[in-house]
Amino acid sequence: MNHPKDSLKHFNYLSGQLHNALHKKDYEAIFAITTEQDKLIKNLSNSGFIPTEEVKSVWYSELKFFQKLKQNLQSDLKKLNNNTRNNLRRLKGYSFK
Repeated sequence: MNHPKDSLKHFNYLSGQLHNALHKKDYEAIFAITTEQDKLIKNLSNSGFIPTEEVKSVWYSELKFFQKLKQNLQSDLKKLNNNTRNNLRRLKGYSFK
């Protein structure tokens, strides 16, 4: 992905995949997708590309969407941790000592 426009298209595709993985609660896929998105962002920032105003607005909206997905993921992980902790507390009474 040498061209920044290709990077944006791939980032958008990954955002869709991330959204689907969030709904499926597939945390391994979420990690892989966000890692790939992070690599795209780092490659683009190191490329020296200066975006036009049109591209800036598109990227801004996509990054806002990405931030919302990230917040949803953090919320889901917090709920999962709380549920796991509560279940372990409940099951602790059934363990053999």
